[in-house]
Order: sequence, then C-alpha cells, then structure tokens
Amino acid sequence: MIFIAVLHLQAFLTGAKQNYARKCKLPIDTIDFDFEVMDALPESAATGAATSGRASMVGSSYGAEAVQPPADGVYCRGLFLEGARWDSTTHELAESQPKVLFTPMPIIWMVPKDTSTFKQYPNYNCPLYKTAERRGVLSTTGHSTNFVLDIRIPTSKDPAHW
Repeated sequence: MIFIAVLHLQAFLTGAKQNYARKCKLPIDTIDFDFEVMDALPESAATGAATSGRASMVGSSYGAEAVQPPADGVYCRGLFLEGARWDSTTHELAESQPKVLFTPMPIIWMVPKDTSTFKQYPNYNCPLYKTAERRGVLSTTGHSTNFVLDIRIPTSKDPAHW
C-alpha cells in the first residue's frame, strides 16, 4: 500500500493525461498511466541537462528531488510502502525487513500512454492512498475519497501474496 498527500490530486493527474492526449492527438479515454520505478533519476531530471532518448541514471532516487519534469507524465516522490519494500537489486516488490512496517519508495514516473502499448509483466496492482488510513467516505464512483489509483509494481510473487 502506498500513501500520498496532495490537494486536488485527481484533477492534477487527469491534467497530465490530457496534456499527453493533446500532444499525441489521442482520445483521452485510451490514455492511462503506466509506472516506472526510478531506482535512480535520469541525469536530465536530476541536473536539468537536456539529453535525447533514455537518459543515463545518476544516484539513488530515494529522497532525491527532480529539477526538471519528465517530457511526459509526472514524477511522484515521498511515497511509502506498508508491509513490503522495494528491492532495487531485483527491481521488484519484496518482503519487508523484520520489524519494519513502512519503507520509502523511490521516485515513481507516472507515464501516460495508450493502454494498448502497455508492457505486460508480472505485477501487483498496489493501491495508492492519500493518507495512511485506508478508510474514507464513499464517493459517487464507489471508491473511498482516500483512494487515488492502483500502481502496477513488478513482483515475482502472486499478487494475492500482497
């Protein structure tokens, strides 16, 4: 489980998808976020240097701060996992260390894409919440007002494990 605290978060995320849809001239209902866990920030984001293609990676993104936004989508930092941890070596979700309930997550790049182009890989759809309390008032969408979205996180374990 991941937590986030931002005012009008859904409007912000919808705006990021709309910008991408307009840029690529795609219908908004075919766009959604794919997710890339950034074990290190691209050099262009960390330093502001302009590079083409996939930038080289620098330093750990735990607690790092991006100077430049990505070309598409948004970087999300300050997230925590409950009952699991991110393993930068295997690049997947892993068991928590003993007696550690909350662990920081590296920066996640929320990449808007046409859903038909999503890569398929074993993953856990990790719920993202605004606060550590998983409860909230049910909205007209049937979701808690505290729920934001599910983030696809790579894992080699069965999703039911998490």
